Amino acid sequence: MPAQTTGYYTKPAVMTATGDYRPLLCRAGGADPARFGLSQMKEGGSWWIAANLLRDVAALNNMEMLPWDVWGGMVQPGETPTAERLARLDAAVPSSLAPDAHFDELRALYDDPDWRVPERVLNVQTQQLEAA
Repeated sequence: MPAQTTGYYTKPAVMTATGDYRPLLCRAGGADPARFGLSQMKEGGSWWIAANLLRDVAALNNMEMLPWDVWGGMVQPGETPTAERLARLDAAVPSSLAPDAHFDELRALYDDPDWRVPERVLNVQTQQLEAA
């Protein structure tokens, strides 16, 4: 399949795994979680994907955060999520992939204290609490 050119950009023939497709690919065994992360910080893996899903849900609720902002129920580096936590993360993926069709679900997720961005978040680069 050849690349398609529009007035603004060239769409590649094969799309790369970005955004909320990462959890689906990794959980289904179609991709290695270690391939996803931020190479400059030498961080990545399943915990990184899970934390970014929370950031995506926050952004879809008009709360855009930085990659180094941490809060609430985020999976921490090296942490193995419980089956319950994985189920909650898996359930959030379809809503984040089609936010217009799942607005109520995204609001309900964001209303959960583990998902909602608090007034202050931890900046992992500075190890300081900062205003969100």
